[in-house]
Amino acid sequence: MAIVDLAGNEKKLTPEWEGEEGLAWSSRGEEVWFTATSAGADRALYAVNPGGKLRAVLRIPGGLTLHDIAPDGRVLLSFDDERVGMKGGHEGSVERDLTWFGWTISQAISPDGKWVAFSEESEPAGNEYIVAMRSFDGSAPKRLGHGHGLGFSADGKWVAAHNAERSPHVTLLPTGPGQPRNVEISNLELVWGASFFPDGKRLLLNGTEAGHALRTYWVEVTGGKATPITPEGVDSLVLSPDGNELAAQDLSGNITVYPLQGEHLRTVPNTQGMIPLSWSSDGGYLLTTVSDELPARILRVEITSGKQQLVRQFVPSDSGVYVIWSIRVTPDGTTYAYSYRQTLSTLYIAQGLH
Repeated sequence: MAIVDLAGNEKKLTPEWEGEEGLAWSSRGEEVWFTATSAGADRALYAVNPGGKLRAVLRIPGGLTLHDIAPDGRVLLSFDDERVGMKGGHEGSVERDLTWFGWTISQAISPDGKWVAFSEESEPAGNEYIVAMRSFDGSAPKRLGHGHGLGFSADGKWVAAHNAERSPHVTLLPTGPGQPRNVEISNLELVWGASFFPDGKRLLLNGTEAGHALRTYWVEVTGGKATPITPEGVDSLVLSPDGNELAAQDLSGNITVYPLQGEHLRTVPNTQGMIPLSWSSDGGYLLTTVSDELPARILRVEITSGKQQLVRQFVPSDSGVYVIWSIRVTPDGTTYAYSYRQTLSTLYIAQGLH
């Protein structure tokens, strides 16, 4: 939380929060009230004065959002039951809810289509989060380590992960026996995503260098200096089956295919607003989606012509679902996983808070 005077001078009043929504000046103008959490989604109501003195006003089990404060001291609050769930399945089978603790973000499907790797970012996971994987049969998750899970190796023996608090490096977490391996990247300030090349000898990274915007790089699994692939502002982890090309949404909003060597770019026709998800096994098609679309769709797009075919559609069946995101799908389109965000809110007027 911070305040800014009319001359543009900013003064930070609190440390950074895990999540913060809603703020208002107190009825007397002596404090800023806001709702925030240091971990998970259970926001509490706090107050801080211009000197930086912080205090808790109201804590309850669940998430609060401050909407306004009236001159007479009444407080307009909503109690928000928020969760990020994960669902998935195979073609011809019943879709399962694969949510763990309640903030479960799908990240990758194993090459054999049996497992989904995910990040658990709920309050029980703590500030470092949890990387885990889960079978599509609904059996209990297998915890792998801390951080954000990012991608399986081609042999399924490793999951790449990163921890925002310990960038810039990637941790390779074993899915079976073994010890984690750190991959240090010398020239990046932050790493936001990672996946394996088909040969398992290199990693694809979304990250930033000092003074540069987010883009995609590659680096050896042994670590070292990352080499840029895409222009600044363009990032993706969708590699072709042979590992020689990368599909990404370019700065104009179309899907462009970037070679890892050379300068011959290919823009896929009729793909404005689309996001690539994966390549077909023969390299001739891309599976794509459209951001923030509801119901969400997976489309198969021919790279040369832009011809489109609907593969799958996700229609929310639960109340309060307003976003379907982090869609993951196998190259043949038969196995999929996705996360959804759900909020059920009740609005209250609170009196007597001080």
